[in-house]
Amino acid sequence: MKTRWIMIMVLVALCGMTQSVLAALTATVIPSAGPFVGGNRVVITNATGSIGSGNNITNITVGGVNATGFATSQGATWVSFITPATGSAGAKDIVIQSATIGTTTLTGKYTVNPAGEIGAATKDWTRWDEVAPLPAQYGRYAHAATALNNALYVMGGYGGGAKTNMYRYNGTNWTEVAGLPAGLGSISAAALNGA
Repeated sequence: MKTRWIMIMVLVALCGMTQSVLAALTATVIPSAGPFVGGNRVVITNATGSIGSGNNITNITVGGVNATGFATSQGATWVSFITPATGSAGAKDIVIQSATIGTTTLTGKYTVNPAGEIGAATKDWTRWDEVAPLPAQYGRYAHAATALNNALYVMGGYGGGAKTNMYRYNGTNWTEVAGLPAGLGSISAAALNGA
């Protein structure tokens, strides 16, 4: 392994490439997979080389589509951003552009799950994966959630008063469905016999 790194460093020196090439080889992407519709926060961290000066990353793309949310969430060896909807499932390149470093490409480091799939294609039950959030205006706490017929339902809770809303997540999008008869919070939910 040591010989491999020495060879890579020699090639970098001979070709006049920047340190960002090394960062692409060793950066960690968390989470490394996400929903088809985008919208989840991804952190690139532990880069062994610089991917920017800490405040000059000018663009990030995932699968060629611009990401958002990175302007105030970056350091010299890390960046956090919101994934875009790329229009297709599968492994995607993450390209980071910085005014000081130039372009750093993390080849195939992020996987877009197929539409309708909540988790990763290879199930890893030892960790959680972030999916599309409830619409921001529906922020809440002390709500109930349950799974029914391959969908996730969230209902009730507090957030400016007790809520009656109920939302269905189909693995791609949240949709508001018929709500509760009264605002309720600090509640539980369960599905019984598929109903």
